[in-house]
Amino acid sequence: DIHALQEQFYFSDNVLVELKSAVWLLKLELDRLKKENPGEEIAITFPDDGAHKRFKPKFDGYHIIVCAKVRDGDKRIVQIKEGEPTGRHCVIVDDLVQ
Repeated sequence: DIHALQEQFYFSDNVLVELKSAVWLLKLELDRLKKENPGEEIAITFPDDGAHKRFKPKFDGYHIIVCAKVRDGDKRIVQIKEGEPTGRHCVIVDDLVQ
């Protein structure tokens, strides 16, 4: 997974790096869910600002929720920074999957 565009230069000239995205597949599934459950509101939830900045333009028309990761000693706590998840089907979209 090439997480950032700069990382494509890590490879030699013998390797052709091609960035791929599966967002279009996710949007197809979201459209299917909306048709099957017309009364259920779907919210796109980003776990951090990086994912929000990268993917927000691709999800026009959806309620957006942005979270923030806060460190408390050895703990990581996820807090809702903006948006309201109550009563919504929240789909988490992140820019890095391992």
